[in-house]
Amino acid sequence: MSESSTRIAEIQKRGHHRFKADLVTVQTELSEMVEFTRHSSEACNDIAARFGAISDVATNAKGRSGDARSLVESASGSMEEMRSALRKVETLGRDILSIAEETKMLALNAGIESARSGVAGRAFGVIASQVKELAENARRTADSAITGLKTVEQLGSRAAKEMSSATASTNELDDSIHSLASLIGETVQDNEKANEGVHLASHRLFVTLAKLDHIIWKLNTYLSVAEGEAQFQFVDHHNCRLGKWYDDGPGRKNFSKVPAYPALEAPHALVHTGTRAVLAELGARAETLSAAQIEAIARGLEQMERGSEGVFRVLSELTAR
Repeated sequence: MSESSTRIAEIQKRGHHRFKADLVTVQTELSEMVEFTRHSSEACNDIAARFGAISDVATNAKGRSGDARSLVESASGSMEEMRSALRKVETLGRDILSIAEETKMLALNAGIESARSGVAGRAFGVIASQVKELAENARRTADSAITGLKTVEQLGSRAAKEMSSATASTNELDDSIHSLASLIGETVQDNEKANEGVHLASHRLFVTLAKLDHIIWKLNTYLSVAEGEAQFQFVDHHNCRLGKWYDDGPGRKNFSKVPAYPALEAPHALVHTGTRAVLAELGARAETLSAAQIEAIARGLEQMERGSEGVFRVLSELTAR
């Protein structure tokens, strides 16, 4: 190999390593973003749960407010019935007062007639005097009763007004609670939509990270061929980031029911199988490799590229919903 060719090869290798370093930086940043969106999604779930609890409290308060309103309305009706009954009793009291006045007049007339009758009407006069006294007592009692009834009726009227105000306040409270419950319900729905967006963004970020992982994987494989030995730690398709995501991680949890999900494993395994075949032929500089080894490396690289195309296609299908 000429000196110029050697120099160009060194420049290319240096460029490849720098390119790899830049990709690894992007890979790290994407990984941090995936973790950040995961925490954000969990926070959204917590917020949704708390809003759900608040909504339950508001709904319960609304029910209790309705019960209180029914009780106030019932008490208001009973108060009105009591006022009506009091007015009837007041009417009876006035009737008694009228009877007492008439009885008093009869007793007065009887006393006058007793005086005209002299000794013969004296006993009748005593009775008339007693009747007059009873009539006076009945009048005073009726007056007191009417006064008391008026006081009670006034108190009942005041209580009825207060009951009416309480009913209005209860209705306003019920409306406020209803508005609060509706607002909370809308907020919960908006949060759920936002949470779905965060979940989707998280999945798409991970898919982008997985694609970048495979680009770096392929770059490492090609660098290994150029250097004649492995330039990275090989793992099978179950132990890389995508494999763990697929086997037992968020991939299985969120995408296992998506039709494209089962189609991911075969091309993913092919990527690793192809790389394994390439690394198995290394251990010597490129100029010392046999033709058979070079062909085996070419086949391995072709397998890796074919599998990578399949991985990219399936990952895009998973998040295209």
